[in-house]
Amino acid sequence: MTVKSSLLFTHRLLFPKTGKNSIAQKSLLASLLCIGISIVPLIVVFTVSNGMIYGMTERIIGLSSSHLEVVTRTSESADELRSFAKSFEGVNGVIASYPEVTGSALVASARYRSGALLRAIEKNMFIQNKDFKNMFTLIEGSYENFDSHSAIIGKHIADTLHIGTGDSFRIISAQQAENGNFIPKASAFKVCAVVSSGYQELDSLWVFIPLDIGFSIMAKNEKTVRIETEDAFSPNIVRIQNDCKEIAFSDFASVYRWDELNKTQYENFSSTKVMLVFVMLLIVLVACVNISSAL
Repeated sequence: MTVKSSLLFTHRLLFPKTGKNSIAQKSLLASLLCIGISIVPLIVVFTVSNGMIYGMTERIIGLSSSHLEVVTRTSESADELRSFAKSFEGVNGVIASYPEVTGSALVASARYRSGALLRAIEKNMFIQNKDFKNMFTLIEGSYENFDSHSAIIGKHIADTLHIGTGDSFRIISAQQAENGNFIPKASAFKVCAVVSSGYQELDSLWVFIPLDIGFSIMAKNEKTVRIETEDAFSPNIVRIQNDCKEIAFSDFASVYRWDELNKTQYENFSSTKVMLVFVMLLIVLVACVNISSAL
Protein backbone atom coordinates (compact mmCIF):
# COMPACT_ATOMS: atom_id res chain seq x y z
CA MET A 1 0.00 0.00 0.00
CA THR A 2 1.41 3.37 -1.02
CA VAL A 3 1.48 6.45 1.17
CA LYS A 4 -1.18 8.12 -0.95
CA SER A 5 -3.55 5.20 -0.66
CA SER A 6 -2.87 4.96 3.09
CA LEU A 7 -3.77 8.59 3.57
CA LEU A 8 -6.93 8.13 1.50
CA PHE A 9 -7.90 5.08 3.56
CA THR A 10 -7.34 7.06 6.77
CA HIS A 11 -9.44 9.92 5.48
CA ARG A 12 -12.29 7.54 4.63
CA LEU A 13 -12.16 6.04 8.14
CA LEU A 14 -12.16 9.39 9.88
CA PHE A 15 -14.63 11.15 7.58
CA PRO A 16 -16.97 8.54 6.05
CA LYS A 17 -19.37 9.62 3.27
CA THR A 18 -22.26 7.68 4.78
CA GLY A 19 -22.94 10.49 7.25
CA LYS A 20 -22.64 8.15 10.22
CA ASN A 21 -20.52 8.94 13.26
CA SER A 22 -16.98 7.73 12.75
CA ILE A 23 -15.74 5.24 15.36
CA ALA A 24 -12.17 5.85 14.17
CA GLN A 25 -12.56 9.57 14.79
CA LYS A 26 -13.74 8.95 18.35
CA SER A 27 -10.84 6.54 18.95
CA LEU A 28 -8.32 9.08 17.63
CA LEU A 29 -9.67 11.85 19.83
CA ALA A 30 -9.68 9.56 22.86
CA SER A 31 -6.08 8.54 22.12
CA LEU A 32 -4.94 12.14 21.83
CA LEU A 33 -6.71 12.95 25.10
CA CYS A 34 -5.00 10.04 26.87
CA ILE A 35 -1.59 11.07 25.58
CA GLY A 36 -2.21 14.64 26.72
CA ILE A 37 -3.27 13.47 30.19
CA SER A 38 -0.20 11.22 30.46
CA ILE A 39 2.10 14.19 29.72
CA VAL A 40 0.61 16.28 32.55
CA PRO A 41 2.45 14.39 35.36
CA LEU A 42 5.71 14.79 33.46
CA ILE A 43 5.26 18.57 33.26
CA VAL A 44 4.20 18.78 36.92
CA VAL A 45 7.17 16.74 38.15
CA PHE A 46 9.58 18.78 36.02
CA THR A 47 8.17 22.09 37.31
CA VAL A 48 8.02 21.03 40.96
CA SER A 49 11.54 19.53 40.96
CA ASN A 50 12.93 22.70 39.31
CA GLY A 51 11.27 24.90 41.93
CA MET A 52 12.38 22.68 44.81
CA ILE A 53 16.02 22.53 43.64
CA TYR A 54 16.11 26.28 42.95
CA GLY A 55 14.69 27.09 46.39
CA MET A 56 17.17 24.85 48.20
CA THR A 57 20.11 26.08 46.14
CA GLU A 58 19.13 29.70 46.73
CA ARG A 59 19.10 29.16 50.50
CA ILE A 60 22.38 27.23 50.50
CA ILE A 61 24.09 30.06 48.61
CA GLY A 62 22.45 32.95 50.44
CA LEU A 63 22.58 31.62 54.00
CA SER A 64 25.49 29.18 54.10
CA SER A 65 28.32 29.41 51.58
CA SER A 66 27.52 32.76 49.91
CA HIS A 67 28.76 33.31 46.34
CA LEU A 68 32.44 33.11 47.29
CA GLU A 69 34.05 32.03 50.53
CA VAL A 70 37.53 33.00 51.70
CA VAL A 71 39.04 30.75 54.38
CA THR A 72 41.87 32.08 56.55
CA ARG A 73 43.47 31.31 59.91
CA THR A 74 45.85 34.25 60.27
CA SER A 75 43.45 36.86 61.68
CA GLU A 76 43.96 37.07 65.44
CA SER A 77 41.12 39.45 66.30
CA ALA A 78 37.68 40.49 65.11
CA ASP A 79 39.00 43.84 63.90
CA GLU A 80 41.68 42.13 61.80
CA LEU A 81 39.09 39.87 60.20
CA ARG A 82 36.84 42.87 59.51
CA SER A 83 39.73 44.71 57.85
CA PHE A 84 40.57 41.62 55.79
CA ALA A 85 36.92 41.36 54.67
CA LYS A 86 36.82 45.01 53.58
CA SER A 87 39.85 44.50 51.34
CA PHE A 88 37.67 42.43 48.97
CA GLU A 89 35.01 45.13 48.52
CA GLY A 90 37.25 46.95 46.04
CA VAL A 91 37.18 44.01 43.61
CA ASN A 92 35.08 44.68 40.50
CA GLY A 93 31.85 42.68 40.81
CA VAL A 94 31.88 42.29 44.60
CA ILE A 95 28.82 43.81 46.26
CA ALA A 96 29.57 43.07 49.91
CA SER A 97 31.77 40.95 52.17
CA TYR A 98 30.99 39.64 55.66
CA PRO A 99 33.45 38.24 58.25
CA GLU A 100 32.47 35.10 60.12
CA VAL A 101 33.92 32.52 62.51
CA THR A 102 32.44 29.02 62.52
CA GLY A 103 32.96 26.03 64.77
CA SER A 104 31.29 23.10 66.48
CA ALA A 105 30.21 23.17 70.10
CA LEU A 106 27.85 21.66 72.62
CA VAL A 107 24.80 23.69 73.66
CA ALA A 108 22.92 22.87 76.84
CA SER A 109 19.77 24.12 78.51
CA ALA A 110 18.62 23.28 82.02
CA ARG A 111 17.55 19.74 81.05
CA TYR A 112 18.60 19.08 77.46
CA ARG A 113 21.72 19.30 75.31
CA SER A 114 22.61 19.08 71.64
CA GLY A 115 25.48 19.51 69.24
CA ALA A 116 25.53 22.82 67.37
CA LEU A 117 27.29 24.69 64.61
CA LEU A 118 28.30 28.08 66.00
CA ARG A 119 28.39 31.00 63.57
CA ALA A 120 29.89 34.23 64.90
CA ILE A 121 28.64 37.07 62.70
CA GLU A 122 28.26 40.84 62.72
CA LYS A 123 25.47 42.17 64.93
CA ASN A 124 23.59 43.79 62.02
CA MET A 125 23.81 40.73 59.72
CA PHE A 126 20.11 39.86 59.99
CA ILE A 127 19.10 43.45 59.25
CA GLN A 128 21.52 44.57 56.52
CA ASN A 129 22.17 41.33 54.60
CA LYS A 130 19.32 40.92 52.09
CA ASP A 131 19.53 37.11 52.01
CA PHE A 132 19.37 36.78 55.80
CA LYS A 133 16.58 39.34 55.90
CA ASN A 134 14.45 37.74 53.18
CA MET A 135 15.13 34.01 53.60
CA PHE A 136 14.99 33.75 57.38
CA THR A 137 11.58 33.80 59.02
CA LEU A 138 11.52 35.33 62.49
CA ILE A 139 9.58 32.86 64.64
CA GLU A 140 9.82 34.86 67.86
CA GLY A 141 11.93 37.55 69.47
CA SER A 142 13.75 40.47 67.84
CA TYR A 143 17.02 41.09 66.01
CA GLU A 144 17.47 44.41 67.82
CA ASN A 145 18.63 42.65 71.01
CA PHE A 146 21.42 40.73 69.25
CA ASP A 147 24.37 41.99 71.26
CA SER A 148 26.93 40.77 73.79
CA HIS A 149 26.14 37.28 75.17
CA SER A 150 22.86 36.98 73.27
CA ALA A 151 22.22 34.46 70.52
CA ILE A 152 19.89 33.77 67.60
CA ILE A 153 19.07 30.08 67.24
CA GLY A 154 17.28 27.90 64.71
CA LYS A 155 13.79 26.60 65.39
CA HIS A 156 14.85 22.95 65.39
CA ILE A 157 17.55 23.35 68.02
CA ALA A 158 15.22 25.58 70.06
CA ASP A 159 12.65 22.76 70.09
CA THR A 160 15.37 20.24 70.97
CA LEU A 161 16.54 22.28 73.97
CA HIS A 162 12.97 23.37 74.87
CA ILE A 163 13.97 27.03 75.06
CA GLY A 164 12.63 30.24 73.57
CA THR A 165 13.12 34.01 73.61
CA GLY A 166 14.54 35.21 76.93
CA ASP A 167 15.72 31.76 78.06
CA SER A 168 19.34 31.16 79.00
CA PHE A 169 21.55 28.34 77.79
CA ARG A 170 25.24 27.46 77.78
CA ILE A 171 27.68 26.99 74.92
CA ILE A 172 30.49 24.57 75.73
CA SER A 173 33.39 24.96 73.31
CA ALA A 174 36.90 23.52 73.26
CA GLN A 175 39.98 25.72 73.33
CA GLN A 176 43.51 24.52 72.68
CA ALA A 177 46.08 25.33 75.35
CA GLU A 178 49.74 26.09 74.70
CA ASN A 179 50.71 22.49 75.53
CA GLY A 180 48.32 21.19 72.84
CA ASN A 181 45.61 19.94 75.18
CA PHE A 182 41.98 20.95 74.66
CA ILE A 183 40.22 22.69 77.52
CA PRO A 184 36.41 22.97 77.62
CA LYS A 185 35.00 26.46 78.11
CA ALA A 186 31.39 27.18 79.07
CA SER A 187 29.76 30.50 78.17
CA ALA A 188 26.28 31.65 79.11
CA PHE A 189 23.99 33.15 76.46
CA LYS A 190 20.40 34.35 76.30
CA VAL A 191 18.10 33.68 73.33
CA CYS A 192 17.05 36.93 71.65
CA ALA A 193 15.37 35.41 68.58
CA VAL A 194 14.32 32.08 67.03
CA VAL A 195 14.50 31.82 63.24
CA SER A 196 13.86 29.32 60.45
CA SER A 197 14.95 29.22 56.81
CA GLY A 198 12.24 26.73 55.83
CA TYR A 199 14.91 24.13 55.08
CA GLN A 200 15.53 22.18 58.29
CA GLU A 201 18.46 20.16 56.95
CA LEU A 202 20.33 23.43 56.43
CA ASP A 203 19.67 25.37 59.64
CA SER A 204 18.78 22.68 62.19
CA LEU A 205 22.03 23.12 64.18
CA TRP A 206 22.79 26.80 63.61
CA VAL A 207 23.45 29.06 66.59
CA PHE A 208 24.41 32.67 65.78
CA ILE A 209 26.48 34.72 68.22
CA PRO A 210 28.19 38.16 67.90
CA LEU A 211 31.54 38.17 66.10
CA ASP A 212 33.54 39.68 68.99
CA ILE A 213 32.26 37.07 71.43
CA GLY A 214 32.93 34.35 68.87
CA PHE A 215 36.62 35.22 68.80
CA SER A 216 36.86 34.83 72.57
CA ILE A 217 35.42 31.30 72.59
CA MET A 218 36.45 30.10 69.10
CA ALA A 219 39.80 31.79 68.52
CA LYS A 220 41.35 28.71 66.89
CA ASN A 221 38.39 27.87 64.69
CA GLU A 222 37.88 28.50 60.99
CA LYS A 223 37.68 32.17 60.05
CA THR A 224 35.93 33.01 56.79
CA VAL A 225 34.87 35.95 54.68
CA ARG A 226 31.65 35.47 52.75
CA ILE A 227 31.57 37.47 49.52
CA GLU A 228 28.44 38.46 47.59
CA THR A 229 28.47 39.20 43.85
CA GLU A 230 25.79 40.43 41.48
CA ASP A 231 24.86 36.92 40.31
CA ALA A 232 26.06 33.59 41.71
CA PHE A 233 25.38 31.87 38.36
CA SER A 234 27.20 34.45 36.23
CA PRO A 235 30.29 33.30 34.28
CA ASN A 236 32.05 36.39 35.69
CA ILE A 237 32.23 34.71 39.10
CA VAL A 238 35.36 32.82 37.95
CA ARG A 239 37.07 36.12 37.13
CA ILE A 240 35.99 37.59 40.48
CA GLN A 241 37.35 34.50 42.24
CA ASN A 242 40.74 34.95 40.56
CA ASP A 243 40.83 38.64 41.53
CA CYS A 244 40.02 37.74 45.13
CA LYS A 245 42.79 35.12 45.13
CA GLU A 246 45.33 37.85 44.41
CA ILE A 247 44.23 39.68 47.58
CA ALA A 248 43.97 36.50 49.64
CA PHE A 249 47.44 35.30 48.59
CA SER A 250 49.16 37.76 50.91
CA ASP A 251 47.10 36.42 53.84
CA PHE A 252 47.69 32.75 52.93
CA ALA A 253 43.93 32.31 52.45
CA SER A 254 41.96 30.14 50.02
CA VAL A 255 39.01 31.30 47.88
CA TYR A 256 36.21 28.91 46.92
CA ARG A 257 33.10 29.28 44.76
CA TRP A 258 29.72 28.16 46.05
CA ASP A 259 29.55 25.28 43.55
CA GLU A 260 32.93 24.00 44.78
CA LEU A 261 31.82 24.09 48.41
CA ASN A 262 28.47 22.38 47.73
CA LYS A 263 29.50 20.15 44.84
CA THR A 264 28.20 16.88 46.35
CA GLN A 265 24.84 18.31 47.36
CA TYR A 266 24.31 20.10 44.04
CA GLU A 267 25.13 16.91 42.09
CA ASN A 268 22.66 15.05 44.31
CA PHE A 269 19.92 17.55 43.37
CA SER A 270 20.71 17.14 39.66
CA SER A 271 20.71 13.33 39.77
CA THR A 272 17.40 13.31 41.68
CA LYS A 273 15.83 15.54 39.04
CA VAL A 274 17.10 13.30 36.22
CA MET A 275 15.71 10.18 37.90
CA LEU A 276 12.28 11.76 38.43
CA VAL A 277 12.06 12.82 34.79
CA PHE A 278 13.26 9.37 33.65
CA VAL A 279 10.57 7.59 35.68
CA MET A 280 7.85 9.87 34.30
CA LEU A 281 9.11 9.31 30.74
CA LEU A 282 8.76 5.55 31.27
CA ILE A 283 5.18 6.06 32.42
CA VAL A 284 4.42 8.13 29.31
CA LEU A 285 6.10 5.53 27.10
CA VAL A 286 3.99 2.72 28.56
CA ALA A 287 0.85 4.80 28.06
CA CYS A 288 1.75 5.45 24.41
CA VAL A 289 2.38 1.74 23.78
CA ASN A 290 -0.99 0.81 25.30
CA ILE A 291 -2.79 3.41 23.22
CA SER A 292 -1.10 2.32 19.98
CA SER A 293 -1.96 -1.31 20.76
CA ALA A 294 -5.59 -0.38 21.27
CA LEU A 295 -5.66 1.50 17.96
